[in-house]
Amino acid sequence: MALLAVVLCVNFAACSDDDENEPPVTPSTLAGTTWKITASDENGMEGATFAFKTDGTVTVNPSMWSKVTYSVSDNDLKIVFNDDDYIQGAISINGKTATYKYKWYDIDGGIQGSGTQHSMTLQKQ
Repeated sequence: MALLAVVLCVNFAACSDDDENEPPVTPSTLAGTTWKITASDENGMEGATFAFKTDGTVTVNPSMWSKVTYSVSDNDLKIVFNDDDYIQGAISINGKTATYKYKWYDIDGGIQGSGTQHSMTLQKQ
């Protein structure tokens, strides 16, 4: 009887659809959407929004940058601030929630600071 219980548990776990991969994030996935930061390990980020435009620009609100652009390929999102510093890393979208794990870089590609990987959670608006 115990063996039957183990076999049934294994079968149910193997049938889970949690292992399905989300479709890759592409420019068309983000273009025309707005995302609000609901959690971040960087101070002062919560509540800010990113509005991704079809022309590759981003409106950040509130913003201290005059020009923000983005590119995305194979779940790798790069957001450039004033043609200078940028953040880049993996983004995954599951329904209306996105997780972005990124590092800060200078325009020449050098990692800023200690190379700490940051994380934010965003909610589609």
